[in-house]
Amino acid sequence: MREWRIAREAWKRVGINVEENDEPIDGEFGYTPVRLNGFENTDSLVEVVWAHRVSPVTARIANIPTPEAGFRFGDVVLHDGAETGTRLYAPGDERSVFNVFELFEPSAHVTFDVNLHVPDKGALDALEAACGAAGIEIEDWTSSIRILCKACSEGRAHEQHDHELKNDAWKIERRIGLAWTDVAKVRELLEQWKSLGAGRRIQSLEY
Repeated sequence: MREWRIAREAWKRVGINVEENDEPIDGEFGYTPVRLNGFENTDSLVEVVWAHRVSPVTARIANIPTPEAGFRFGDVVLHDGAETGTRLYAPGDERSVFNVFELFEPSAHVTFDVNLHVPDKGALDALEAACGAAGIEIEDWTSSIRILCKACSEGRAHEQHDHELKNDAWKIERRIGLAWTDVAKVRELLEQWKSLGAGRRIQSLEY
């Protein structure tokens, strides 16, 4: 409802230390996984992504969700407080997954869904370095996306799926997610990357 003073008073009553004023809550409440589209049967894809919690019930998405999920990098989402599964942030560091209720504040970033011919890891490293220098967010969906059954997704975190995914064979055809506000700049960066190495190709670019 964005009634910030009432929200702050409510959090203080349950032992969460926030100041009493009328300003939006924009703090550091940890790094957590959230589940997009976890409540409703919609055409949108259910995805678990990581997010920076800016209040006890809102978080800013830190991954680049696929377009099928309907959310974007930098979106602030309103999430539930009940745990629905866990994920491992690091060995021994297990964190609760919270289902997202709705988009709270939209991001200005556009999601670019790019299919590339990447001849080797060096070519991917070069693309990641170029994006980093330009301030463009990048995620190699080919290596980062795991498909889990509902029971595993909403259950306790374990490392078995990570072990199953380990494969030393390099996949040349890669699906890459980019997040930025300027379409022309993204196109320019990809064309420059392609021109600087043999075997690099842009198969498709959608946004």
